[in-house]
Amino acid sequence: GAGDPVKASDVKAAHLERILDLARPTYDVLVFDLGQAINPASIMVLDHSDTIHPVVQLTLPYLRAGRHLMEILHSLGYPADRMQVLLNQFEKQAAITIRTMEDNLGARIAHMIPIDARTAREAANQGVPVPQLAPGSAMTRALLQMVDAAFPAPAKKEGGL
Repeated sequence: GAGDPVKASDVKAAHLERILDLARPTYDVLVFDLGQAINPASIMVLDHSDTIHPVVQLTLPYLRAGRHLMEILHSLGYPADRMQVLLNQFEKQAAITIRTMEDNLGARIAHMIPIDARTAREAANQGVPVPQLAPGSAMTRALLQMVDAAFPAPAKKEGGL
């Protein structure tokens, strides 16, 4: 499984490419959580991605790891316009500011998901999406804004002849 590093090493780029080939015609959106590892399998998925969402938090470890990840992604040739940084567990009183994170990453934060440990934990424990569990929560609003940004509603056509 995903949490087992021994089994994870068995996942090859060819396996993921086959999954992509089978899933792309069926689904509008595919999401791969690649974790922290950059390896041939994760690079293959990144190569086939329309958008890459590096996920960070406003903590010193993420400040360093995020910068390192962005350097790797740029060195692999992924253009900045494919990157949309996601700030997870956002809280206004964090020791590191959004501006500091953006300056460090060399990219602006595109999306912010507010911290709401109880809602996230309950959704995971119940196996339901956050918007279903807590439709009025700040986390749900942020997730829906992210979806709306990725998939804007088509413009309404004006009536007439």
